[in-house]
Amino acid sequence: MYNYDLISCNNSLYPDILCLAFDNPHPSSGLVVFIDQIFQGNIRDPRKTYTLTFLGIDNCVTSDYLPKLENADGGVCSPAYEGSLYQNCETGDFKVLGFPSGDPTSLFIRIDGTCECWKFSALDNNSQLLVNAYTEYSSCVECIESYIEEICPIAERTLSFAAMVTLPKPTPPNRGFKECCYVSKVFGDLADIDPYKNDFTGVYYKRPTSNSTVIFKLVNTDTLNEYTLNSNTYGTYQPFGGTQADLSFFILEWRNVLSV
Repeated sequence: MYNYDLISCNNSLYPDILCLAFDNPHPSSGLVVFIDQIFQGNIRDPRKTYTLTFLGIDNCVTSDYLPKLENADGGVCSPAYEGSLYQNCETGDFKVLGFPSGDPTSLFIRIDGTCECWKFSALDNNSQLLVNAYTEYSSCVECIESYIEEICPIAERTLSFAAMVTLPKPTPPNRGFKECCYVSKVFGDLADIDPYKNDFTGVYYKRPTSNSTVIFKLVNTDTLNEYTLNSNTYGTYQPFGGTQADLSFFILEWRNVLSV
């Protein structure tokens, strides 16, 4: 087992917690932490900070394991400084700040080098964060305007890159002619108009642009004569502009072809 001590940052308010065990090297070893759970009858209190100190492997006998720990803001013990509770002007979050160089005289401050403004709320004990340099303001608005102008522009400029990709070639649309070249027998009956005895063949064209055109033709493969299908002589003709504005089709009625 790895053994650790939690050395109090303020022994006058809360004691050290000694000889605790952990299964592995703790990632916060040597850092300032607070106990992030109820432990040994004490409630969670981020103001009670400790330095997590490694003792060695099997260095002491204990039945207590290290509780859940969280790294303290600032990373520095502050036993000598009482703090004040401040509220963030923008987010509304609270934090206890300590001032080694002297307490502010104004209710509003900005920690130098940051883009956060704070408003004094109340006195408190044991700082969560030591503030060595700060600037005072008369209001939250004045503070926020100052960092926007000085070090925290509203819009950040970033340099970004895009990876070039090769788009797949689109599949040609099916115009209705994909299976055009095959032999299929059809039937017509001049004596009987029953559809059961008379075949139909339909072709269509869906134009890709508004100025596309199409011409349907019937070709006699013996004589090579061509017959333009642009009327209802051989069936039903629908030019563009029907139910679907970009669709044109022809339904060939083989009984009509046979009769003509």
